[in-house]
Amino acid sequence: MELLGMALAAAPLSAQTVDVHTHIIIPEYVEMLKAHGAELEETFPLPAWDAERHVAFMDSAGIRTGSSSAQPCLCPM
Repeated sequence: MELLGMALAAAPLSAQTVDVHTHIIIPEYVEMLKAHGAELEETFPLPAWDAERHVAFMDSAGIRTGSSSAQPCLCPM
């Protein structure tokens, strides 16, 4: 364990960065919002999202790891 701590201490801070508030906006979610007239619920459209662009953004920002949690659907299906 001490060796791991030494390796992390030697790595630049950006190589240790964890994004604990990652948003993943799948197309099915956007379609469900549109079907219920809620796509502008926050008064602005959700951005287009895809995994490759998200990973490229993480790499460019020095983010090593992202964490996301499932959002409950509060809309009637």
